[in-house]
Amino acid sequence: MTLALVVRDVSRSWHAGARGCASTAHVLRGVSFHAQPGEFLGIFGPPGSGKSTLLCVLAGLLAPDRGAVTIFGEPLRPPRPAGVAWVPERIAWYPFLTAREAIEYYATVRDLAPGERRERVNAVLERVGLATRAGAPVSDLDRPERKRLSLAQALVTRPRLLLLDEIFSGLAPSSRASLVALVREFVAEGTTVICTSRERGALESCARLLVLADGKIRDEPDRNSPAWRLALEVRVEPPIHARRLVTARRGAAALGEGRVRVPLADATPEGVLAHCRQLGIGVAWSRVVAEGSGTDAAGGW
Repeated sequence: MTLALVVRDVSRSWHAGARGCASTAHVLRGVSFHAQPGEFLGIFGPPGSGKSTLLCVLAGLLAPDRGAVTIFGEPLRPPRPAGVAWVPERIAWYPFLTAREAIEYYATVRDLAPGERRERVNAVLERVGLATRAGAPVSDLDRPERKRLSLAQALVTRPRLLLLDEIFSGLAPSSRASLVALVREFVAEGTTVICTSRERGALESCARLLVLADGKIRDEPDRNSPAWRLALEVRVEPPIHARRLVTARRGAAALGEGRVRVPLADATPEGVLAHCRQLGIGVAWSRVVAEGSGTDAAGGW
């Protein structure tokens, strides 16, 4: 059986700065994994770990510096690989368009014929539960409805491989459960879905899980393992205040040189930093990490 997706040794870097003082950030470092047809695969990682960059490569929007990608046995062909749809974390629509018009516009860009376009737009609006909101301006849709609109936009092309970047993040439990159930319907019909998230709970319905950290794909973790839990690592100023933070935060651990790792099981990075300010503790820098990994694959906060 032909694999839906094969990623072999993919690397990607970003370059910034003027000539003579340019810097290079190695975002993806030899990433390799595969996905079966009809598989629901989750990729978990802290902010800044390269999840969005990876999906942009798979969607044909970014060329890898090294490595190869095949989709259903065919080499990836940018900028519009056949059978692939990508839903970014943030989508910018014209706010004056209605939900129907936003999908019709995308379908037009993807060269769907007028008759087929109308039929597919009606079908996806019904499928994602927005048929009764089809005439509402995009600016009037709430966050869960916009998530469904982004999914409908991707589905109008009937993709075989669906790439979802943080689509389940930032939703209330009931809205998330409803959206997960909808995506699982497409998986059951044979669509391969790759979903990324920085929230572990958003990926609990995935059939298989991978961790992206330090630009590399790690093996599927036990969901109770430290690699599956996030923490905020901070460097306090002066370093002597580290002990105060460890005492004030349950589960916090001192790492030396003023660094403290605070579990995020029942907290947010913003909440931890706000608590530091309340305690009068200065923070030189902070980053989200996997609790037991020791990795620096984290986004600054």
